[in-house]
Amino acid sequence: MFNQKILEVASKYIGQKELKNNSGFVDKEFEEKMKKMGWMKGQAWCMYFVKLCIYEAALELYGEKIATEKVKGLGGHVLTNWQILGKKYNKDFSPKAGEIGFMRKPGTTQGHVFIVKSIDNLGVRTIEGNTNSVGGREGDGVYEKYRKNASMMNDSAPLKLLGYINLEEPL
Repeated sequence: MFNQKILEVASKYIGQKELKNNSGFVDKEFEEKMKKMGWMKGQAWCMYFVKLCIYEAALELYGEKIATEKVKGLGGHVLTNWQILGKKYNKDFSPKAGEIGFMRKPGTTQGHVFIVKSIDNLGVRTIEGNTNSVGGREGDGVYEKYRKNASMMNDSAPLKLLGYINLEEPL
């Protein structure tokens, strides 16, 4: 139920656009929501977008106290959040709709994060913030994307899959 609500929230933001150089957003209401999640001008924002979706889903289902608790300690650094969430929730390689997918740029501490929309035998359809039409980790908006399993699992991929986090039930 919670994962499905995260997906519903993320879906309503498809099409949001940023201003150049992570300097803000075309939609000022969306920008204010992102600032509430901790985003500041100049920062990459894919993780802040996911944090916003988690927060708003929890707010709708459980209220302010639990929504605040769900995102407590989460910031903008993807790999740090992979560790934080991985200590509280199940990590896996079998994605389900509404789960959070984490990727890493090989050889760096840079990452990218997305919300799983659907799955097939070849890959995952996603909703991602701070991406672009070719799936980069520094983009210009919120998009629905398709990522092939083979390319995400390849060691020479620009972004390699770390795994998925299921926020439905804590460990």
